[in-house]
Amino acid sequence: MCDYKTHFKQNLKQHQLVHDVQGIHKKYKCGMCDYKTHWNSSLKRHQATHEVEKLPKKYTCDLCDYKACQESRLDLHKLKHAEGIDKKYKCELCHYKTHFKHGLKNHQLVHDVEGIHKKYQCGMCDFKTRWKSSLKSHQDKSNLNKHLATHDKDLEGTDKKYKCEMCYYKTHFKQSLKQHQLVHDVQGIHKKHKCDMCGYKTHFKQNLKQHQLVHHAQGIHEKYKCEMCDYKTHFKHNLNMHQLVHDAQGIHEKYKCDMCDYKTHFKQNLKRHQLVHDVQGIDKKHKCDMCDYKTHFKQSLKRHQLVHGVQGIHKKHKCDICDYKTHFKHCFNKHQLVHDVQGIHKKHKCDICDYKTHFKQSLKQHQLVHDVQGIQKKYKCNMCDYKTHFKHCLKQHQLVHDVQESHKKYKCETCDYKTHFKHSLKQHQLVHDVQGIDKKYQCGICDYKTHWNGSLKSHQARHQVGGVPKKYTCDLCDYKACRKGTLDRHKLTHHAERINKKIKVSNV
Repeated sequence: MCDYKTHFKQNLKQHQLVHDVQGIHKKYKCGMCDYKTHWNSSLKRHQATHEVEKLPKKYTCDLCDYKACQESRLDLHKLKHAEGIDKKYKCELCHYKTHFKHGLKNHQLVHDVEGIHKKYQCGMCDFKTRWKSSLKSHQDKSNLNKHLATHDKDLEGTDKKYKCEMCYYKTHFKQSLKQHQLVHDVQGIHKKHKCDMCGYKTHFKQNLKQHQLVHHAQGIHEKYKCEMCDYKTHFKHNLNMHQLVHDAQGIHEKYKCDMCDYKTHFKQNLKRHQLVHDVQGIDKKHKCDMCDYKTHFKQSLKRHQLVHGVQGIHKKHKCDICDYKTHFKHCFNKHQLVHDVQGIHKKHKCDICDYKTHFKQSLKQHQLVHDVQGIQKKYKCNMCDYKTHFKHCLKQHQLVHDVQESHKKYKCETCDYKTHFKHSLKQHQLVHDVQGIDKKYQCGICDYKTHWNGSLKSHQARHQVGGVPKKYTCDLCDYKACRKGTLDRHKLTHHAERINKKIKVSNV
């Protein structure tokens, strides 16, 4: 069945069980669940999981509060506190090191981009995997039902027997309905997991664990550290993700696009990128029932459908200070910071100047302002001496060298306009809307209509000149404005006056 060889007959017998994918020869069965195995020792270990609460955890770690039922488990745990000194198993293709031989074997499969070692294959579809357990999960009846449900051609959802009483949500699965119903718990009544150090509450235990790490502000318990910078984290996978930041040359970007020179560290990113080449929208399977909008992503369709709720009927998150409403909790949280005029909650501060912000990412962006020498500008153009801190800025800059306009893949069907960007094409197409059919933003006081929400807000401000606070004042005269941009334009008039005075003096 394979090229396995051994000196011992017993080893061959053990190995042959690997090919028993259907589990026909699994003679050891658990009396408390449907677990089966080829080995008595595996059954004993499994049965212990049913008695976890009964077993006394007498082995404690002297470096943290970890406890274990068995001494061997404690020994394994203690390896986590080691700084990699005794990690004798090393990968020849990257910097990965581990204490365990099986850990190295598992890791080496990461480099199997072509999937050559995916020896476990499903008999019902083209699914392949490296791990027997993954194949079992895939073949599991519940997962199979979920898989079949995704191919359900009844788009009206008549076969989705679990329905939400508060909205139009329907699903094939009871568990999914329970998860969904938590969305309607805006007051957080059913948030049973609470933080002891602040007022944070959540529906999920895992979220609480992640939140509690926020209180370790000094990073005392952040045991995973980057060797190239001062980055620290609580999670190993976060460190692995972070280390890719230092791969500026893209050496480890192993996933490559067949249609362009795009490369990435992640398979998922490559899949998303490949949709960019679907200019005709052939693979856009998610469609809106109320307009001709189509998208590759279910989540994008859900966000789009909220556009049709213009009156904001379903905007459940409301601000207590102003009339702001939104569908999304994260948008609501960001909005509330607008009312923090004193900057009391701006906890992220710059060490070089007095800049403060609510967001860690904003602080990182700001700190690049102090990089006057451009030392940290790691993204460089190979056609000129342009350098930048940001990958997206480099991509935008490289389009400057596209003199032949060969990469302008978005074209207008009405005129000869071409552009590199999809959003630019959408903006341009509104120019051809002479009749104003697509002007969906309308003023409630007069017959003004526009394509843009921002333009409507600017227009509505004219109807309530007395009601809008002019909080931006000029320090050279008594001029006041509602918006900062308007004040900036006004200040240019003072600049022009100064120049004219200098010219008159010089002429005299």
